[in-house]
Amino acid sequence: MIISHTTKKYIEEQIIFYQANVNEYKQIRDAILFESRAVDENVGGGKSNIPSNVIESRVIRLDNQRIRLLEQRIRCVENVYERLDDERKKFWHLCFWQRRYTMNGLAHKMHMSRASAFRWKNKMIIDVAKEFGY
Repeated sequence: MIISHTTKKYIEEQIIFYQANVNEYKQIRDAILFESRAVDENVGGGKSNIPSNVIESRVIRLDNQRIRLLEQRIRCVENVYERLDDERKKFWHLCFWQRRYTMNGLAHKMHMSRASAFRWKNKMIIDVAKEFGY
């Protein structure tokens, strides 16, 4: 599978910012679920079109596009990560989440050639891209 450079960079960013996406998702979800009161925007008007049932209004707000996009990003990265063996998971952590090494340093740390390190990284990015539907 061949993907464009910009798509590759986008997918790599989604892997790198996985934890930030998880935190944002939890923050949005908690804000909706644990909101203390509903905001009445219908000042001085007739009957509101917002459901009066608190559960219904929370479900409607949970089903917005931003939350669905974050869920998809998180799920795709998790699916690929879970399929990796222990050695590749270690590579994933060092390459995408810790980001302390150059590719040369990472290859040396993992006891592999630089070319192998690039192949592993590209394979992981392509696997996530496939999960995203590219």
